[in-house]
Order: sequence, then C-alpha cells, then structure tokens
Amino acid sequence: MTITGTGDKTFSFGYTLGAIRDQLDCRFEDMLDHIERFPFPTLCALNGRVYDDATDLAMCCDFRIGVRGSRFPMPAGRIGLHYYPGGMRHYITLLGLAASKKPFLIAQAIGDEEMLRNGFLHELVARDQLDATVPAYIKSILACEPKVLATMKVDLMAKTATMAHEEVPRGHYEQSLRSSELAARLDAIGQRPR
Repeated sequence: MTITGTGDKTFSFGYTLGAIRDQLDCRFEDMLDHIERFPFPTLCALNGRVYDDATDLAMCCDFRIGVRGSRFPMPAGRIGLHYYPGGMRHYITLLGLAASKKPFLIAQAIGDEEMLRNGFLHELVARDQLDATVPAYIKSILACEPKVLATMKVDLMAKTATMAHEEVPRGHYEQSLRSSELAARLDAIGQRPR
C-alpha cells in the first residue's frame, strides 16, 4: 500500500480548523492503528510539506520517502491542542523522546535534512526523483515472500512497541479539546487573512 498526496507542494495539511472543533475523536487514531498493523509493508511518498496529524499518518507507514525542501510544522502546542495519545506514542516509538520534544514543546518546524537524520524519513530525494524511487521500493517489496514479510512485520512491531495504546493517558488530550483556550486560538487563526 502506498499513501501520497496530490500536487507538488503539500502532502497533507491534516485536520481543518473546523474538524479540530467538531470531529476529533478516536476514528483517526483507529484508522492509523489499522494502517500500522496492515500485514504487508506500507510506503508513504511525501510529495511536499506535511502538517500536524498528517505527520502521524506518515509515521504509521513502514517506509517514508520525502522530497527535498519538504518540512513538517507541528502547531498543536501553539494552538492549544494537546496532541492525541496514539500520535505521541508513534512519535516517541519512531523518533525517540529527545527528537519528539522539538515539534511538541516548541512547535518548531523540522526541515528535510533533520527529518532524514532523526528517522522520520528513510530517504530524501529530489522532487523529480520521487516517481522513480517509489516503484523501486515497491519492486523490492514484491520480490520478497509475502507470508514471511507479514510475519516479520508482526514480530518487528511487537519488538519495537514500547508503549501500549492503553498506557498513554487520554485525559489531557480530551481536556484540551474542550478548553476555551483552544476555541479562542482556533477563532484567531480562522480570522487571519489568507
């Protein structure tokens, strides 16, 4: 399975302001858990910038290929939203605690080279090379024995899962969804000229 965006500037903006207000529940986390547990290797072709919860969508894939010039901003803290537990688990499992603090605690965008260095990306390619790189990964995956890939993926995921979904507290996340601070910041962002 390959996940990518359309165009050449942005992979995904994640949730809209309205969706943050009205639609954040466990459905997105459940979908990401299904992608992460998909029995065969998954590939994310990041064709541009990746924002907020779309970074988590990418992290649920087994392989991530990004284009030069891409970056990911994580504005959750800036808008007053405590990131959801499953997403924090993915960040810490994939990037480690130290690398996870930068996007969460200072809401600073991470550039392409840092994305490669911290393990968010497996490969960083020129924009015109993305369309050739993705099929090369797919060809390599298809050359492997499917049953063995499926069992190895299960075992790799079991070995690297350091935090069970149930162990990550949901209270702070759910409290932030109901907060007046989040509502005020979303209102202020929605009123900015575009």
